[in-house]
Amino acid sequence: MKLASLKAYGKRFNDVSLRAATGARGWSAMVSAKEIEGDLSYRAEGTGQLIARLARFAVPPDAGAAQAALPMKPAELPGMDLVAERFSVRGIDLGRVELAAQRDGEDWRIEKVTMANPDGTLRANARWRGGATQRSVLDFSLEAHDAGKLLARVGYRDLVLGGKAKLDGSVNWEGDPLTLDSASLSGELKMSAEDGQFLEIEPGIGKLISLMSLQALPRRIALDFRDVFSKGFRFDRIEAASHVEHGVMQIRDFHMRGPAADVQMSGEADIGQETQNLRVRVVPGVGDSASTVIGIVNPVAGVTAAIAQRILKNPLGQIFAHDFSITGSWSDPKVSKLAAMPPASESVSP
Repeated sequence: MKLASLKAYGKRFNDVSLRAATGARGWSAMVSAKEIEGDLSYRAEGTGQLIARLARFAVPPDAGAAQAALPMKPAELPGMDLVAERFSVRGIDLGRVELAAQRDGEDWRIEKVTMANPDGTLRANARWRGGATQRSVLDFSLEAHDAGKLLARVGYRDLVLGGKAKLDGSVNWEGDPLTLDSASLSGELKMSAEDGQFLEIEPGIGKLISLMSLQALPRRIALDFRDVFSKGFRFDRIEAASHVEHGVMQIRDFHMRGPAADVQMSGEADIGQETQNLRVRVVPGVGDSASTVIGIVNPVAGVTAAIAQRILKNPLGQIFAHDFSITGSWSDPKVSKLAAMPPASESVSP
């Protein structure tokens, strides 16, 4: 059979060539189209199971206005055992993807999702809840072998150079698993990264990445941080944890360390509205260079200063630390300098 187009499960496939056979237990087919190529089979037992072994699969968009008026329900989907050597969605090439899912009452339970490409790997499980209000629940672990290349792969180019990163999360949102609704997004996120560099980012592009890069500081206030942030902050280590509730991210622990400065951040960012209310503390990395200068003038004092820097955690940098408030939109942040506060670990004797 050859078809100009074929609609299945709310998706439209084009230039379809199909060789199929049916039997008592279901059907099997070899299919070739613009969007898909490989072997398919369907087993009718129980709630049904679709088995796919594909060379490539590009998920088509929803098939027109009729589909939007009558959305697919999780309970209408069969079980699925899918392996695609090349998988793409919305034009994004994700590499090799495996998915195993089963219908569970009104829900569709995704027992396993894995993604692997040269830039990163993903392991996850999820549940697409049915009922009056559909909701997706996702537990995942994403590991980037090269954070910059992985971001470029999913459509965010020239944001980060290099870097290894890991992002773990347990999140949920209203709607289907392929449509992330930022306004209803809730859950927990934890990130770590090392050995990378933020690049110069246009305002509003890159969203949360541009927020972490802190390029707003040199754009809004004439300080000595112009070369540190505006030209791309190089980081040795980033640790961050946050809680998200209805699209508002509460940043509890954000610590970024680099050769030029240490940065701590707390506050909240509204992902849906793309606004922020943050407090940022920047501690210049002057310790080693300062002790070197002292050592040239007085070698004994230089050794003493170097030891103090290691034991007391950059006291010279703390002297020159700056605190900022960053509010407003991500594309047009408002920055104001605050009175410096002593670090949390510092104590003052009476």
